[in-house]
Amino acid sequence: MTVTPLGIYAGDQIIGFFALLHEPGRGDRCWIIHFLIDSRHQRRGYGSAALHAIVAMLKEQYPHCQSVNLTVNPSNHAAQHLYRRFGFVETGEEAFGEPWYRLPLEEQDKMPPPPSE
Repeated sequence: MTVTPLGIYAGDQIIGFFALLHEPGRGDRCWIIHFLIDSRHQRRGYGSAALHAIVAMLKEQYPHCQSVNLTVNPSNHAAQHLYRRFGFVETGEEAFGEPWYRLPLEEQDKMPPPPSE
């Protein structure tokens, strides 16, 4: 597997982190793992803006990727709400011991733009 760690920034300040995971032989899908926004910066639209930027990057740099996938801690209701609002759907399966969510990338084109700062 290839894991690419990336920071989430507000200006020059790092406020979050995520990693992209690609499975060998599975160019049609990728994973967002360890997606987090520092608690001091949550509920300000940074998570949604970061997801928009991640999806745009995937479409540009990984055009064969048809879906982006992630898991979420079952007790993290705020994250579940963010992902569902963004268009992720729960697959009914588990990965890494957590519920698996998938966003077909063609569906993301229908999502509203991220809030402006």
